[in-house]
Amino acid sequence: MKSRFLRWLYSPAGEAVYLSVTGLVAVSLFFWMGFSARSQRTVFVISIITYSMVLFLATSYAAKPSRFFVELKAEMKKRGEPDFFLVGLPGVLFGSFVVLSHSMSIIWPNRFFHVPPDATLTTWLAYGLDNIIRAALLDFGEIYFIDVSGIDHTRNFLACTLVFSFRTILSFTLIAVFFRAWRQSLSSRSAYDS
Repeated sequence: MKSRFLRWLYSPAGEAVYLSVTGLVAVSLFFWMGFSARSQRTVFVISIITYSMVLFLATSYAAKPSRFFVELKAEMKKRGEPDFFLVGLPGVLFGSFVVLSHSMSIIWPNRFFHVPPDATLTTWLAYGLDNIIRAALLDFGEIYFIDVSGIDHTRNFLACTLVFSFRTILSFTLIAVFFRAWRQSLSSRSAYDS
């Protein structure tokens, strides 16, 4: 007989918390490794590969939404909740973006990011959150000069591309979630009407 904790852990809410905590631990570990100059390039390579893979996967889903919905239905049929698509994929994208941005700022100081001298892991997580807010709220923070982290990207093409790709994928994800909810409400409404 499973304990109450194990039943909760295997529930969708428990898995979401588990994935979030695991992601935070991984980001913290990579962030800590990044303070060593010798391991910084390794962290950079791992984070750029991870970010590129998630970006490719998200772009392929955006280019062919039918594939996304087929995999989403399969995941929901298998497990009941689309944890991978709603928590895992965005979480890995967020974590790899934060770690990649941090490692770029360490390897190439002031070339890609303007970073306050006292920046910590919390500051970099706030930078990722700041970009999520800017993507989700249609640049509300940028228009009204609301800055959560104090970190800004420079006008360098690579830094701009990194931030643009992160915000674009987040925007597409939000649009897909709203579109899915809208389609679901229409189908449930038509089923209710008939």
